[in-house]
Amino acid sequence: MKTCSIDGCDGPARKRGWCEKHYSRFKAHGDPLKGARSVLPDWCDVEGCAEEPVAKRLCKRHYYAQRRGAPLLPRRPTTCTVDDCQASVHGLGLCKKHYQRQRAQLPPTRICSVEQCANGATVRGWCGMHYQRWRRFGDPEFTPPESVRKCTIEGCVKVTNARGLCNSHYYRWLKYGDPLISKNAPRVRQPVYIFADRICPTCGRSFDPGNSSRRVYCGKRCKPSGRIAGSVNNRRWVEKLGDADGWTCQICRGAIDPELYWPHRWAGSVDHIVPVSDGGTDERSNLRLTHLTCNVARGNSPSPPGA
Repeated sequence: MKTCSIDGCDGPARKRGWCEKHYSRFKAHGDPLKGARSVLPDWCDVEGCAEEPVAKRLCKRHYYAQRRGAPLLPRRPTTCTVDDCQASVHGLGLCKKHYQRQRAQLPPTRICSVEQCANGATVRGWCGMHYQRWRRFGDPEFTPPESVRKCTIEGCVKVTNARGLCNSHYYRWLKYGDPLISKNAPRVRQPVYIFADRICPTCGRSFDPGNSSRRVYCGKRCKPSGRIAGSVNNRRWVEKLGDADGWTCQICRGAIDPELYWPHRWAGSVDHIVPVSDGGTDERSNLRLTHLTCNVARGNSPSPPGA
């Protein structure tokens, strides 16, 4: 088998005495020895950058910077530049610890214009403290008087917040009802809402609703089943009421289309004349046919006379 005529190439000859690789270079560049891919170095050519090159002897970041025409700056260090510190960089080539130490040692660029104040200026040439005094009192050098109202708890010298108590004692009184309760004492959460006894609409007996504001019946035996109240999409009952009383809404007196089904707003639904929450039963005399939207809009409000 013939081999490529190029010195040092042992590939099989395909066309013009060259292998496929050299023949492709000849077609692209006119010379079988031209167009060979150069060997990339181990790191980027930019000084101080140790990233792996991807094209033109540059790393990905510097390659795209060159295409945009940006200057090829060295890559920022990823670890702290302080000796024997391997923490990640937070700012200015330093980790967070060394960065905060350096900032603490640097003097502020602008000093507060108030005499004998060495704080840095933030607004209007004042530091934050003097600026807030100017906003509240109209004078940055105003010194607010000390409060003479102290906490009424014996041994406490803190300033009062409300009811003659400081912040800590007022919070204890507000949450536990005792400003002197210990922080380590066991907390017993008291019920917030206590409702008076009610009369069951079914059996007429008095019962304790506890902390529930919606409990109406004394137990499950007195509570209606809600078989019809919760079955507004029960087609069997809708058709039974529609065939018996006519397909007319008993609230708005409008016609009900028998072809509409739940949950269409104008479909037929079963409504209790006396709401279940007021003691209404599932008897046939307490049921009527209404639009679904009319039934939802009425809720558990009493039915008007003649409706």
